[in-house]
Amino acid sequence: MAIFTSIALAGPVGPSTASAAPHPVVLGMNTAGLTERAGAAIDRFAAEAGRVPKLVMYYRDWDPEQTNALITPRILKPILARGALPMVTWLPRLGSGDPIHQPEYAPAAIAAGAHDAFIRRAAREAAAYRRPLLVRFAHEMNGAWSSWGAGVDGNTPADYVAMWRHVVSIFREEGAKNVRWVWSPNVYNQGGVTLSGVSATAFGPYYPGSGWVDYVALDGYNWGTLNGQGWRSFAEVFKNSYDALVALARKPVMIGETASTELGGDKASWIDEIPAVLRFEMPRVRALVWFDREKEANWTIASSTSSLRAFRAIARNALFSGTAKRLLAAAGK
Repeated sequence: MAIFTSIALAGPVGPSTASAAPHPVVLGMNTAGLTERAGAAIDRFAAEAGRVPKLVMYYRDWDPEQTNALITPRILKPILARGALPMVTWLPRLGSGDPIHQPEYAPAAIAAGAHDAFIRRAAREAAAYRRPLLVRFAHEMNGAWSSWGAGVDGNTPADYVAMWRHVVSIFREEGAKNVRWVWSPNVYNQGGVTLSGVSATAFGPYYPGSGWVDYVALDGYNWGTLNGQGWRSFAEVFKNSYDALVALARKPVMIGETASTELGGDKASWIDEIPAVLRFEMPRVRALVWFDREKEANWTIASSTSSLRAFRAIARNALFSGTAKRLLAAAGK
């Protein structure tokens, strides 16, 4: 969780491996400096990766003292100027204080209307913006590391669904038809734990329903030796959760956040396998966002020379030639 092996290509073909991906995948990223100097941050990543990302994700909380509730022109303009699509991970909490226990921002309180004025302000900003905007709202809800998370302060899946539908309803009332909603749980931990000592539960009960979501996504990391799970390949991190996700919802799929540590294995090899896994094992994935930051670990593509070389190689792969236009078309809007 992060807020701010080769594989055999032959063998039995399951429901999600019936054919190679018939579409290119959008390469996306989140990196340091986006909220300060977005243009420079994107250009630095593009220079390292050898490809300009076509999806740029950044984080915004619900601080009512901010000038903008959702739309920040100084961030959005540089993203658009580089032909990329913005995705805002919108965090229903304050950016200060305890990041987990904020009962005034609990899903039940939001669903009951406690923050309607702020939500309407954000919806009106989005409607006035007019351009397509992905909003990844209240992500990783099946983990217990956020104020809207599973079981935190009594949160239930029903509370989460009610909150989601309430927020989306307000945006619809305010005419923000340009917003695309991204529902993004964490991968199953399969009995393991994150650094915070908690595992992610099944995400099915948190799904708001097909009429309320435009894209579905998964967040997953290879923590290596950091948390006791051991080294896990890209396929091991995502495949079981991907199968559950595509069975749950017939929506375009994204990898909302991913990266690998260097600790406990070969990060370059971990990166090398990504195109084949997406093409043959996870063909409904339309976008992948790399978490290019030093946080719990050095998740950056440049954490080592071999890691950077491997990432530059997959960035040149034809699979990662997806565009913002095609990603939007995948949602039928």
